[in-house]
Amino acid sequence: MVDFRKELRPASFRGIAFNIMDDGLAAGRRVITHEVPGRDDPIHEDLGQSPRAFEVTAIVIGGGFVGQAAALEAALLKLGAGSLIHPMYGEMQVVVKSFRRQQNYVESIGEVAFSISFERAGKSVALSGIPDTARNLSFKSAALFTQAQQSFMERIQDAGVPDYVLTDGLQRAQQLLGTARTILTQGGVWNIVYPELAGLSGGMAGQIVDLFRGVADLVTPKPSPAIALSSAASMSSSSVTAASLTQALTKVASQKMDSDSIRTNPSSRALKSNAKAITDLFQQTALAAAGQAARYAEYTSKEEAIQVRSYMVDALSNSSFRAQESGRVEDFRATMDMMAAVTEDISERLGRLPSTILVKPPSVLPTLVIANRLYGDDTTRIFARAEDIAARNRVAHPGFVGASPLEVLIND
Repeated sequence: MVDFRKELRPASFRGIAFNIMDDGLAAGRRVITHEVPGRDDPIHEDLGQSPRAFEVTAIVIGGGFVGQAAALEAALLKLGAGSLIHPMYGEMQVVVKSFRRQQNYVESIGEVAFSISFERAGKSVALSGIPDTARNLSFKSAALFTQAQQSFMERIQDAGVPDYVLTDGLQRAQQLLGTARTILTQGGVWNIVYPELAGLSGGMAGQIVDLFRGVADLVTPKPSPAIALSSAASMSSSSVTAASLTQALTKVASQKMDSDSIRTNPSSRALKSNAKAITDLFQQTALAAAGQAARYAEYTSKEEAIQVRSYMVDALSNSSFRAQESGRVEDFRATMDMMAAVTEDISERLGRLPSTILVKPPSVLPTLVIANRLYGDDTTRIFARAEDIAARNRVAHPGFVGASPLEVLIND
């Protein structure tokens, strides 16, 4: 009978030899599950392999075991990656996540056991090379703008079709544009010069892309010339926050237009195809603009950031489902990339944001009294919190706050 142990290599770490009693390997894939409203099957996003982790029970035994154990302990505590020779997997660079040294002075005199958690080392990355989540979100948003315009130009049917098909498509686009105008105006974006749509062509797609890019630029440091604003508009739109604009644009992207009721004949198929292409153009460009605005969002609480993230992910999930359902692979990828970037960027910020709760005053009270009851008698803190309550809840008059729920900070 062949002794397989002769095939195993002697174990060591940073040149310090030891025996292995047992070991284990943990590995797999980093998979995010996206549950899309209205469908039973989830979408799985593969982010790559999980780090390979090795759990090793190392034994130091025999003559000189005390010095050998001390040398192994020093090697495990050393900074950075080191060379591990594994009996089965051979030589590899690993980092030590943790270890536990154990010694039995009764039953196992003359040996020391180490329970060690190793992880396969990745490539060293300088601090300046760590991905900027906000910049990555901006890149993915720009990519979605480009893909939306290209996809529309490939799908729209504006040649060799009856005039009523072109008229119907233009009317649909104008209706979506009107709805977008209403939503954005309600969100505090005023006096934008909306384009006169040029018809179902690449020119119209360019107009829509430029419009939403310009809307997003309202909250960027350097406004784009792609959108025409009067001097009054630039002043009135300056009060729009990036977070509120993100939500308004996401709401624009969530608007729907029915195309399923169109009759089925050669011309109606063009009507239906054009209706979907137009809806997708508005939806994707509004989402791309929302991503651009979200880059500059300054959230006032974790709850606000989570709400914006959830709202955007829902809209992006619906858009990606439409793309997947109709076999538009590049649209699907661009939308999923955007979803991953939004999730990563907002999630990265959550740890730096305060938490809030809702409280309801018993009667009409000034913000100073509410702050005093919530936060104690420190005068400086009371005034600061009273100002925060008024600003956070858009209180019309800080001396008269109604008996309705208020969002207030619960930590500094």
